Formats: sequence, C-alpha cells, structure tokens
Amino acid sequence: MRLTLVISSLSSGGAERVMSIMANYWAEKRWRICLLTFEQENERPFYDLHPDIQRTPLGLRAASRTPIQAAARMAEAPDWG
Repeated sequence: MRLTLVISSLSSGGAERVMSIMANYWAEKRWRICLLTFEQENERPFYDLHPDIQRTPLGLRAASRTPIQAAARMAEAPDWG
C-alpha cells in the first residue's frame, strides 16, 4: 500500500504529533509512506519518523508581512501539476 500525507510542518504541535504517529504506524506495517511538508529542507521534524518514511519538504512556507506579499509568494510557487 502507498500513502501520501500532507501537513504544513512537523513542528511540536498536536496535529504534527498525530501525523507522525499515523505515519510511523503505517510504515511499521510496511506501507510506503510519503510525507509532504511546506517547510524548508533544513527544518527537521520535532517527532521521530520511521526510517522508511520518505519526507519531502516543498519549501513553500515563508513569512509574509501582508496579504499582498502572501499572494505574490503563491503566484511564484512552482507548478507541481
């Protein structure tokens, strides 16, 4: 079985904890897990992940000072389609 999970980050929050628990559970069951985050590549997960989990940071998360700056960043985001 293959499963792709998406979450904005793997910091120390509750949703992040639940995501890591679920991903680790399925990886232990020998599922192929791909975990996508919006973080930069140099940001490390707060919670431990099973070594077989493929973590892919997309580098889309960045601070925006205004809604216009946020919209401009989204317009510049790579086209993954």
